Amino acid sequence: MGILGYVYLKEIAPGEVAKTVSVETSVRADYDREGHLIGVEFLNARLADMHFMRALAGKLNCPELNGIDLAEMCKTAA
Repeated sequence: MGILGYVYLKEIAPGEVAKTVSVETSVRADYDREGHLIGVEFLNARLADMHFMRALAGKLNCPELNGIDLAEMCKTAA
C-alpha cells in the first residue's frame, strides 16, 4: 500500500487548483488558472526517492523538487 504525499509549491487557497495533470502513474501535478505549477500529489510517496524527484523536477521544470526525498521521509522505525 502506498503512502500519499503532497508537495506544496505555494499556499493553495480553496478552489485555486484549476487543472490536474497525471505526470507519472502515481504522480499528479496541480496548476492554477494561469498555468503555474502549484503542487504535486504522490499516490505512492515511498517511490519518490531523490533520483525520481530530480527527474520529475526536470520533467515539470520545477527546480524546487530537487533535493526532496519523499521516500526517505516516509521511512518509519522498524
